[in-house]
Amino acid sequence: MSASTAARCRCLKTRKALEGLPPGALLIVVATDPAARIDMAHFCATAGHALLSVEETDGVLRFVVKRG
Repeated sequence: MSASTAARCRCLKTRKALEGLPPGALLIVVATDPAARIDMAHFCATAGHALLSVEETDGVLRFVVKRG
């Protein structure tokens, strides 16, 4: 899987999960791809959601996204 394909997949899954939540709800996204830091920040900025935090532990990234 190419990096761009992984990014599209990650963002599509996140978008679908957020669609089922009310505005202001929080979603936790977990990823192991280092490029996810860039992808998730860009996705949130362009889709109107807030990326509240990013934490990394043992190579696992944990994003907290607030639905816009």
